[in-house]
Amino acid sequence: MIKIIRFRLHPTTSQEQKLDEIFTIYNKIKRIGYNHYFELIKVDDWHKFWNSIEIPNSL
Repeated sequence: MIKIIRFRLHPTTSQEQKLDEIFTIYNKIKRIGYNHYFELIKVDDWHKFWNSIEIPNSL
């Protein structure tokens, strides 16, 4: 579910709490995404290494 929260340049205390919750969730998801991305890069590098070994052996 998507919620839209409008706030002024100087939000009220209740709006600050909502914004803090939103940004903590956003940062957690962003961190998880970066961790998955780095794992995929490691797997891709490992896969390239194996391809470079297999290709000369198949000739």
